[in-house]
Amino acid sequence: QIVSADFANNTYEFTVSPNPANNSVTVTIPVSTAVSEILLFDINGKKIMFEQVAANVTSKQINIIKLTAGVYNVVLIQDGKKEMMKLLMK
Repeated sequence: QIVSADFANNTYEFTVSPNPANNSVTVTIPVSTAVSEILLFDINGKKIMFEQVAANVTSKQINIIKLTAGVYNVVLIQDGKKEMMKLLMK
């Protein structure tokens, strides 16, 4: 569960597109020699989805068609760092 996040530095090392989204999104991440994790949380901090991205892979398509409209938080965990970005589901 995410309690708080600091958005003072708005430079992200990953992208989520399209955003807003309908059926699926593509998360593009920097190359890493380690496995990365992509998590999706609802606005209340409840974990909705967890995806692993293999080493040296730089994008992952995620099916979100079953999600209801609203705002979600996409979290990337890579090389010991966490980054969060908002996703709007139409």
